[in-house]
Amino acid sequence: MKSPSASREPADDRGVITLMDDDRGRVELSSLAGGRWRITVTPGASDSLSHEASWETAYPLVLIEKILEIKGPGFLCDEIRREEDPTYVGFSLESLLLQYRPEEAFVGSRLLDFGCGSGSSTTFLARTFPRMDIVGVDMVPEFLAVARMRADLYKIKNTTYLRSTDSNTLPDVGSVDLIVLSTVYEHLLPDERRTLLPLLWEILRPGGVMFIAETPYRWWPIETHTTGLPLIGYLPPPLALGYARRCSRKLDVRDNSWSELLRRGVRGGTPREILRMIQEGGGRTSSTESGGAWGPGSYRRLVPPNASKSTQTQTENRTCGAQGHQVCSRRTAGGYHARGDSEGMTDVLSLCRHSEL
Repeated sequence: MKSPSASREPADDRGVITLMDDDRGRVELSSLAGGRWRITVTPGASDSLSHEASWETAYPLVLIEKILEIKGPGFLCDEIRREEDPTYVGFSLESLLLQYRPEEAFVGSRLLDFGCGSGSSTTFLARTFPRMDIVGVDMVPEFLAVARMRADLYKIKNTTYLRSTDSNTLPDVGSVDLIVLSTVYEHLLPDERRTLLPLLWEILRPGGVMFIAETPYRWWPIETHTTGLPLIGYLPPPLALGYARRCSRKLDVRDNSWSELLRRGVRGGTPREILRMIQEGGGRTSSTESGGAWGPGSYRRLVPPNASKSTQTQTENRTCGAQGHQVCSRRTAGGYHARGDSEGMTDVLSLCRHSEL
């Protein structure tokens, strides 16, 4: 891809810089007071707009160009907003973490932001909890380059970024107190889920918490994340693939293979699946009440690999029958917490590894 700086046009009489103008779209920057920029994106024939068509940012020009080069015009404004807008990704992450621990408890803790991408969530957390050590892990070196540029911009000293060399191993992270997978789990392929969840569980210290956030619920009647189609989650792969190609109004999925659709998040996840994969990786699971993964009263304990009884994890599953939401109205004593919304998006599934029951 031709870099934006190579195609950047000089500012016109209005002080507007054109960073891109081709079949992918047109990107214009207008200079504002205080060194800020207004970004305006007009999508082209070969690209689609993710969310925002415009955003005002304090990012320097070089960082805007780098994000445009890597993410493309359709995701430019959204990627910047994810870090700069405190009501977007940051609000949900901060609220999530503070439900489980008081702010002072984060001092000296270690958090793994698994699948950190370009560092929007990692950067926000590092600035919000400056005395917490944060490790961001991702497979894409270009994403990590943007993450490090963001850290340099804010002079952040409490983050480390590591690259995973493949999708079935972890780099040398060490043990951590908190693990966050935000908008990540649904993009893992089935084999990756079975391999990575036990590996993540093993590095979680007793008393730590693993959060799986913003993941679509697999069995929600309408798959809103990738295809927008009803009941596709209930179909076997060959039928689901044909259904998506023929009927999805999201034109960019019609040429995808089944593996590509899985990578884009078409299958979502369920608490039962997550618990089972941790169990198959070495956790011992015992059901003390019947009722299915989301049935009323379903209750499980997980024992992390090589853990004693004092490091067991309890989990509790609940459901709200009116809308089929995945919901737990309070933090349970056993450490399981899940919320949902009207589109079947699981706000958070948390698994706590307790030092004692």
